[in-house]
Amino acid sequence: MIAALLYPLCAQLAYAADKGSAAISVVVEGAAPPASFMFEGIINGSVMAGASISTGNLTPGDYAATESGGTPGYELVSISCDDDNSQGHINTRTSRFIIDGDESVNCVYLYRQTAIDNAPSGPAAPTTPATSQPDEPQESAPEPDSPVTGACPPPDRVPRAGVWMVSNLPGTMVCGPMNMPLKPSREPGTLTIKDCGWTVVGSGFSDDTADLTMRATDSSGSQYKGTIGGMQDGIPMEIDFTWSVQSDSFITGDLHSEVTQQGMTCRMSRPYEMKFTGG
Repeated sequence: MIAALLYPLCAQLAYAADKGSAAISVVVEGAAPPASFMFEGIINGSVMAGASISTGNLTPGDYAATESGGTPGYELVSISCDDDNSQGHINTRTSRFIIDGDESVNCVYLYRQTAIDNAPSGPAAPTTPATSQPDEPQESAPEPDSPVTGACPPPDRVPRAGVWMVSNLPGTMVCGPMNMPLKPSREPGTLTIKDCGWTVVGSGFSDDTADLTMRATDSSGSQYKGTIGGMQDGIPMEIDFTWSVQSDSFITGDLHSEVTQQGMTCRMSRPYEMKFTGG
């Protein structure tokens, strides 16, 4: 799910030194049908809503990318970048990336679906009130405050559905005799609530990793746990995530992972914070 949490481990195992990179993430408010958004410039190509597109191997400098054409049925709400020097311009639909060293900059394009009225015009057809014979029993109307049957009770704390920003705090990775710090980073994404809040799915944090499914450990909802695994750059890995839900809009968490490749074992751990940024 969160590329910024997976990538440092793979990079150290592969002994690869990267230059800077620029990325654009597309987020749509609420539930919307699939849509593709086209960009040109330093980032060139199309990306689906809820995914990202990026380019790497960038030397320090000033770069730009612009949404081309616009997508029918969608309105651009904001452009926000996770770097103080970089910025987005809504009027031109352009992101300006200021790359320093091996910095990775991500700009989030937030859209909302515009309302389309497909209802037929004209007066509504008249309705005939139902009648009954004097001796026919009448159906009683339901009580206005009757509880809904069959609904599952949610945990006491449930994160809000919508767009969240993950701030990965400094962490550590120990590979044999080497002790390497993990630099802080940020990633936007979307949380979807399922099973009345007992299951939360994180998606859109990266376009090349699986969704992360988190489940509440008890009815308090104060803690969720989940695991993501699979292959990353040919390296099998599994990362365990823990969330401590402080409120419906703020989560603290930590992750742990242990990977062995070609006789070397790497152990990674880092804390992170998640903040709700929009519905």
